[in-house]
Amino acid sequence: MLTNETTQTAEQTAETEKGSHKISDEEFREALYVNYGLYAQTARYIEKKYGISYSRQAVQKRAVYFLHEITQHKDAVHDLAEERLFNAINQEGDAILQYKASVFLLTRHNYGRR
Repeated sequence: MLTNETTQTAEQTAETEKGSHKISDEEFREALYVNYGLYAQTARYIEKKYGISYSRQAVQKRAVYFLHEITQHKDAVHDLAEERLFNAINQEGDAILQYKASVFLLTRHNYGRR
């Protein structure tokens, strides 16, 4: 015969097993953060980590509530990329890297295009 303690433990175990897990807001934010706010990538991450079916559309719909965090994270990634680009331009060891970084920056800002 099962006691209440045994029943509760079995229920708690079933809730944490893959396939029966509901994603909390904190887990969802973490999945978005790890995947740079990319919807399809986040959906695949949730499916793999928690073993539940999660579509890109479901991620997009839920992400609306976290747009500020997504925007902040994407801005931080953009800033890091620009910092590395400028570091590549300012370094003196590799002229080819310096040239390619300069061309990329100038092309991105439409310099020299008519």
